[in-house]
Amino acid sequence: MFNNKNKETVSQIADNLLKSKIICMLPLPDKYKRQVAFTLAEVLLTLLIIGIVASIVIPNLIQDTRNAELNTAWKKAYGAATQAYNLAIITNGSNFGKYSCSDWGTNDPLLKYNGIKNQLRIIKECNGSTFGNCWAKEGITPYAPSGGCGGFQKFKQNETLAFVTADGMSWLLYGYNPESYYCSLIAIDVNGLKPPNQWGKDTFSFGIDDKKLIPDQCDPTHTHSSLYVLEQ
Repeated sequence: MFNNKNKETVSQIADNLLKSKIICMLPLPDKYKRQVAFTLAEVLLTLLIIGIVASIVIPNLIQDTRNAELNTAWKKAYGAATQAYNLAIITNGSNFGKYSCSDWGTNDPLLKYNGIKNQLRIIKECNGSTFGNCWAKEGITPYAPSGGCGGFQKFKQNETLAFVTADGMSWLLYGYNPESYYCSLIAIDVNGLKPPNQWGKDTFSFGIDDKKLIPDQCDPTHTHSSLYVLEQ
């Protein structure tokens, strides 16, 4: 018969066998076998919990990723606009077209707009009738950004000048009336005609000063403004 010491030795040997491949070859008493199976209810409950967590996390993750992509695109667009304006200044002189909202034949905003446009690779231009051509089919919403920028109101967006660059971005000049009233402001929809087509989401704007661009013009909110995104 085994004494207590022998019983401990047998137990240790069994444990060692459980940890080795030899266990696959030797039948052992049930008390030495490890039970690792899950019941069907446990499996279903685990899958249910995973599904609930995924339904909450994945959409938010996708939205965060999309927002980051649009913010990166705005930074790229602003960098391209800055480079184009610097080249336009070299080409036309530092004082070509002052920052203004011009009317009655004064064309300073148009000079700046065309100066930037001429430094970019353009694939399409629109002189009015911008919706669905050079600009979002239904315009950019909400109806108008804050700050009193009436020239960016939805119905005005269809009446002004716009163009599309080779990277698919849409550029639009702030304007009340073709050929008569513009401001030195440009809006950019960084993914062109694709949604969401919203101020502060995929559409941003900047002013054109005498020697530099000014972000954060005619934006709907401070948390999604042109300047705020650039600083992130």
